[in-house]
Amino acid sequence: MKDEDEGMRIEQVVLDAYFQCRSNRQELNMVQDNKTTQQIIDETADTLELDDKTVVTYMVEHGYLLTEDDDGSPIWMIYRMR
Repeated sequence: MKDEDEGMRIEQVVLDAYFQCRSNRQELNMVQDNKTTQQIIDETADTLELDDKTVVTYMVEHGYLLTEDDDGSPIWMIYRMR
C-alpha cells in the first residue's frame, strides 16, 4: 500500500508540474491548447510513464472538460499561458 501511495504522489507531482501554466478555464493571456489523453502522456513521458487512467482521473478531479476535436473524437479543453 505504501508503494502504491508513493507512486500516486509522484504521478500527482508530475501532472501538477505539467499543468502549472495550464488551466481548465480561459483567463487573460491564455490561449486554447486542447490535448488528447495520449498527447499528455507523450508530453510527460520523458519524466514519468503515465497511463491513461491516471491522466483521465487527474483531469476529472481538476475540473477539465472534454469537447469534440475536428474529427469528432474527444479532446480535453485546456488553456495555457502565452
